[in-house]
Amino acid sequence: MIRTFTILLPLLFSLSSGYGQVVASTDFTNRTVAGKVASNLTWTLDGVADPGDLTWTPTTPQNSSSSTAVLFDTNDAAHHFAPQRNIDNQGAWSVSIPLTPTVPEIEINEVALGWRHFNNSGNFQTAERSADWTATVVGSASGLVASTTATGVSGLSGNAVLRFSSTLLLDDSQTYTLTIHVVGTNFPAVGNNTALNRISIGKTEPDTRPSILFLMADDQRFDTLGCYGHPVVKTPVIDSLAERGVRFANAFVTTPICAASRASVLTGVTERTHGYTFGQPSVPAQLDALSYPKLLRQAGYRTGFIGKYGVSLATSAANHFDSVQQVAGYATSTPYFIQQPDGTYRHSTDICADKAIEFIEEQSSGQPFCLSISFNAPHARDGATVAAESYPWPSSADGLYLTEELPDQGLNETWFANQPAFVRDSISRNRFNWRWNTPEKYDSHMRAHLRMITGIDTAIGNILTTLENEGLADNTIVVYTADNGLFLGARGFAGKWNHYEQSLRVPLVICDPRLPENRQGRVEPAIALNIDFAPTFLEWAEQAPSDHCQGVSLAPIVEGRSAITRADFFCEHHMDNASIPKWRGVRDQRYVYADYYEEGYEYLHDIQADPGQWVNLALDVNYQEVLQQMRNRSATYQAVLQTRASVANNEVQVLDSEPDGLLDFWELNTFGNLTQNSHDDPDGDGFDNRSESLAGTAPNDATSRPNFTIHPNLQLTYAPYAPGRTLELQQSVNLASDGWTTLSFPANYDGTTVTFAPSGKNEPAQFFRIQISDSLAP
Repeated sequence: MIRTFTILLPLLFSLSSGYGQVVASTDFTNRTVAGKVASNLTWTLDGVADPGDLTWTPTTPQNSSSSTAVLFDTNDAAHHFAPQRNIDNQGAWSVSIPLTPTVPEIEINEVALGWRHFNNSGNFQTAERSADWTATVVGSASGLVASTTATGVSGLSGNAVLRFSSTLLLDDSQTYTLTIHVVGTNFPAVGNNTALNRISIGKTEPDTRPSILFLMADDQRFDTLGCYGHPVVKTPVIDSLAERGVRFANAFVTTPICAASRASVLTGVTERTHGYTFGQPSVPAQLDALSYPKLLRQAGYRTGFIGKYGVSLATSAANHFDSVQQVAGYATSTPYFIQQPDGTYRHSTDICADKAIEFIEEQSSGQPFCLSISFNAPHARDGATVAAESYPWPSSADGLYLTEELPDQGLNETWFANQPAFVRDSISRNRFNWRWNTPEKYDSHMRAHLRMITGIDTAIGNILTTLENEGLADNTIVVYTADNGLFLGARGFAGKWNHYEQSLRVPLVICDPRLPENRQGRVEPAIALNIDFAPTFLEWAEQAPSDHCQGVSLAPIVEGRSAITRADFFCEHHMDNASIPKWRGVRDQRYVYADYYEEGYEYLHDIQADPGQWVNLALDVNYQEVLQQMRNRSATYQAVLQTRASVANNEVQVLDSEPDGLLDFWELNTFGNLTQNSHDDPDGDGFDNRSESLAGTAPNDATSRPNFTIHPNLQLTYAPYAPGRTLELQQSVNLASDGWTTLSFPANYDGTTVTFAPSGKNEPAQFFRIQISDSLAP
């Protein structure tokens, strides 16, 4: 008889599948520490005797004469169990847990650990650290039963999942000891004090969560696929995905350049928030820790990356993905055809497919994966002016598109001549002259570009065939998109970078094999963004998005459960390049607004009346009211969307108080006057307030909101979604339900700054709880 107990563990910590049969689990909330013992533990048990206290056992120091240390029992005493020592250069440590079966047999195949890294002062680490974890089971009569190790577990905090190679049967004829051992590694840096905050021992069931195959092209306009109506290009594989899935007719990127767009894809936030583009510092550590591959790894997914990475985060790609295989191709110094060990040359598109096939063939059927493939194609080779050199296609596309009539290029020289100088002299025009400025160049380059797209399609077909052969296709969701659009000579432009549809709009096809037949082949008109991928992937993995995430999950709309109600989105481009004018603006269902703020020039287009965006209504006196409305909307987004600086300062601005998956439009303008108690953790999840949202649930729930130190004259700005919406800001002292003060915003509130002095409680050390509620959902 095997007796088991099923439990849903907390979202931030679970067995690898997210659900499991747990025979022993505990966390260190409210435990007491005496010497090297963590006592007063609350264990969840089924089939084993209470393991009791945990005792820390140090090992011989590696690089230090110090042989003693104490437990962390200072700033975070309520939530972690760890030695106050640097395990990278002072040694390792372990804890032992007695497991005494009280039933004939218990099954165990996994140990899951929640951990956090500290610095030598006992505070939370702010830079990535790494450790190796080992779990060993020894029987009192049988000796060693099994051992398993997870190496290079890195980050600021997270989970370590230790899986045994086979299921262990623990019977009641003997007692067992589980020893958990941790040792710091030399990558990425020393200074690694590793603390436990949760332990769970049990057996995971087969993981039924879907795998994810994420395919991204580099520089592909939305209308260059067969399923999007292109009259020439042949893309039967992607077209088939659209027929069996959902095609998004209005998919966009928030910044039309590869570096910033890829950072948004990984983190689920806009360029304004992650701050990364060419020439700028890496995405800050606070967002690096919340990338979708990192969160999926913590949730038990095997993650892989293949192709062009094209982004700089605070830590390397190897700290986000289990497997990283970057593939060069398209720059002058790294051509598309890459020499192989046998001396032959192979196109980078085909190399990406080869490596993807290897990854899939190595995949265990019991673990979901997320494989992100970023093709270099169909990006042009910069500087080339001959079609075969600008767009070198793989051999699979040889002989295609030799005589077909191509679509009109979309030139309007009169329009171009009337544009301001910063447009006429931009990089878009300069590169137009490389490959699009004559009918002959347009003809040859477009045919070559389309061959590269068909080459991608063929490569995807080979990958999907491998999924079928490995028996993984029926539970693998396939997503195809691009990092930005492309002009292809339209308007007299090359490249992307600006606010027009050809630049911002991308293809997006999602094929979920679990969809019933009557929900396949749909064309979805709702606006979808590149910041939506992270929350979408996390929902498929049954995980919540991070508090910082600004996108929304596309899973409900793919499954036909609900529709996205996004009315508009913020878009921008801030690369510091003299030939690329900076801009920011808003696109909604009818109008596109762009403010080229360094040039003092604005654009406003009515895309219903003028889908080609040839007329600039910002210059029309009849559209000044619309222009002002769009200016206000852009200003609201700028107020709401957290800046890189505030992220780097560990400030929290993203709110979702309903919660409905959409952001409350709030800005704490003087966030420097709102400081968080650095180690306060009122909801007991092991994370301090620097990583938490202001949002919560019930006003009297003391665990739903962090505590804050409020200085006088906190300023708040709010812009209502709709007329008649009112808002309240409440505060209470010492988390009590009494003593509320309320600041109400009138229905006609114009979004100007309001000063809030918290009831005369202006002492810097005074704690308050803030609740924000509103009368209308967005």
